[in-house]
Amino acid sequence: MVFFLEYVPETLGAWVRRSLAEGTGATVFPQAVDQLLEATAWMNRQGFQHFDVHPGNILVRNGRLLFTDFGLALHKDFELTAEEEASMPAHDGFDRDSALMHLFHWTVFEIGYTSAQERLELLGAAAADAATPALDPVRAVLGDGADLIAEYAGIAVYMTEMFEALMQDALAVRYRGP
Repeated sequence: MVFFLEYVPETLGAWVRRSLAEGTGATVFPQAVDQLLEATAWMNRQGFQHFDVHPGNILVRNGRLLFTDFGLALHKDFELTAEEEASMPAHDGFDRDSALMHLFHWTVFEIGYTSAQERLELLGAAAADAATPALDPVRAVLGDGADLIAEYAGIAVYMTEMFEALMQDALAVRYRGP
């Protein structure tokens, strides 16, 4: 048996990083956001949830996003339990929301907001006021792409806070003594 795989060397994270370094972030970032929105909407319409969409799980070929790391979701023998199946509608939009959150954090990290607190404060300011001067350094790099961050900043803040709460809960359970 011979198994051939196409080699796609660049992740979305690397593509964004490279575009920012080359000064093309104002073009690449909106393309990435548009494709994330389009792809996650398509998956949602199909009743499919990825549950792990982030810049490291998305490859880029010729400017087109290719989603990877579907785990067992695509395995022919994978089936949800009745309880899991019933809970799926409650998660509509999760892939979109988490993808945007991860992309925004990744991008503003590359712009220089290296602490999680700085990024959350920036996103919070953008969620409260799309014209906030706090976005000026981002606007200088992303141009109108900063408007996309402002448009979806509320989602990114909500998802960030949810992930932080889940992490705190997980740590509390993990380090609770016997």
